[in-house]
Amino acid sequence: MGENEAEELKRQTSELYNTLRKRGIDVTLREFTAAEGADAHCQLNNLRLAHMVVFDWLDDILIIKK
Repeated sequence: MGENEAEELKRQTSELYNTLRKRGIDVTLREFTAAEGADAHCQLNNLRLAHMVVFDWLDDILIIKK
């Protein structure tokens, strides 16, 4: 989620994260910041960073499952 998301979106993201954790699901919550230039909704102001984070995460997941 972006640092400058609306408070309701932050609340929903945190609630989903906590619910998944309680169910024993491995989940990652990443907050993108203004300093990174990716604080907007869906990180539209720095899609390259958002894509890098997602693909790095996928690399880790896929390597572990091999």
